[in-house]
Amino acid sequence: MLFFIFQLLKHNRHISFIILTIALFLNSCKTLEKQNSQLTKLHSTKEILNDIDFVQKKLKLHPSLYWYISKEELDNKFDSLKKTITSPLTSNEFYFIISPILSSIREGHLSITPIVKKYPKKQLKKLNKSKGPISQFEYYFNDQQLLILKNNSDNNQILSGSEVLSINEISPFSLFKKYANTYTSDGFNKTYIERTKPYYITNFYYYELGLRDSLLFKIKSNDSINYYWIKRKTAPKSPINNNKQNIESSNLLKINKKAEFTKRKINGFNKNKNQYSKELSFIGSDSSIAMIKINDFVFGNYKLFYQKSFEKIEQLKIKTLIIDLRGNKGGKLKEIEFLYSFLTNTNFIFSQKTEVASRFSLLHINYFGKGSLLTKLLKTTTYPSLVAYLLYKTEKSDDGKFYFKSKSAEYSKPRNPNYSGNIYVLIDGSSFSASCILASNLKGSKRAIFVGEETGGAYNGTVAGFLPSYTLPNTKLEIRLGLMTIKPYYQTDTLGRGIFPDITIEPKFIDYQNKQDSALKWIIENVNSNRN
Repeated sequence: MLFFIFQLLKHNRHISFIILTIALFLNSCKTLEKQNSQLTKLHSTKEILNDIDFVQKKLKLHPSLYWYISKEELDNKFDSLKKTITSPLTSNEFYFIISPILSSIREGHLSITPIVKKYPKKQLKKLNKSKGPISQFEYYFNDQQLLILKNNSDNNQILSGSEVLSINEISPFSLFKKYANTYTSDGFNKTYIERTKPYYITNFYYYELGLRDSLLFKIKSNDSINYYWIKRKTAPKSPINNNKQNIESSNLLKINKKAEFTKRKINGFNKNKNQYSKELSFIGSDSSIAMIKINDFVFGNYKLFYQKSFEKIEQLKIKTLIIDLRGNKGGKLKEIEFLYSFLTNTNFIFSQKTEVASRFSLLHINYFGKGSLLTKLLKTTTYPSLVAYLLYKTEKSDDGKFYFKSKSAEYSKPRNPNYSGNIYVLIDGSSFSASCILASNLKGSKRAIFVGEETGGAYNGTVAGFLPSYTLPNTKLEIRLGLMTIKPYYQTDTLGRGIFPDITIEPKFIDYQNKQDSALKWIIENVNSNRN
């Protein structure tokens, strides 16, 4: 009988394909069901204690674990936690008692995520082409209130400035309180937590409610309270133009699309946020001020963008440059070093030596990840070369510590066209990670005037570089941590604080609502007054 089935499959590929598809589907459903069972599954005290040990073992890969907390204090926290484990817990019950300990380490890249409901890939693909109810609004957090800054939903009754009292009867305030100790910034500053609350609130509701096609919003506006159902919004399809009379418009559209494609390739484009990574503009009454707005150091051809930008700035003989790092949560070290090379006219060292926990700690980068079996098999061919490279680049120093050899810790030359004019840097609590490494060097070298509020990232560096994630064996929570301590060349004696502005101008809701930029306005007025 088995021989007959084998021969049937051998000579009929269609049947083979159908059976294989059904098998994969059933296996996918089974895997999905198993993953979602973690939401309610109780884990024994032994399993929980094993997961705590797992976390402590992984933390040994962290090169600056005791930067903001002593070893004794952290050990006591783990010992105290273990003593409280006297009965079974669900994964997320464990999440709420382990995450405050990780947050006390005060490293923003170190995090642990709760278990959330998993959905079929087909459903997720469909959902990715739409906007969920919560994502249809832009928010601003002010004095324990979650305010609507901009309404992008189909319901035009909800006005800017309205307060969100609850979503599906869960208040934003209760969620902020519940998750307050589950995440942190770098060090001791408070601006990062405040400025990122509008971002995190979306995550918190997702953790609580999962993906929903409609949600009930309780909104307060002008002392009036109303309920609104907000439904998932599907992105509109581009209309097809079949009218022969519009050939010229169609050709123009093609040209515009090509230009848009080129711009996205060079400037970079973040699809999730629907914004360019980097943009150069010229502002002021006579367009004599250049401004580079950098939303991230992740996307785009940064070398070509900065090279062309500074060539344009030199061509126009611009004497004032504004670098806007507000909302920039970081990215590539190579990019910020490349940008800095246009802003200094002397040889420079961009960062201090990159510290790692041990000679072998970078081998824990989780190289094979969560890809398909085929992807993992292909990666096995390059893995030996990667291991050899990482071991070659890691060396033990005379101070007994291990460092990863980086060119940014060596002398570099400034690039041409070199900019020697005045620089202003806009910063806020959402300026984090790589954007703070750049800002620290500009601040330390006294190359720029800083305007805004204290950055969310620390002046003296961060722990990032490779950021592998590990799944806890029993509760299946995911812990992520950085494997490299990256410090800017310039340092400060103030522990755990960000880059402070020379001119403090904190963003206000009324400014956002009226589309006014007080910090940028101050710079323009200051430039104009210095000319007179």
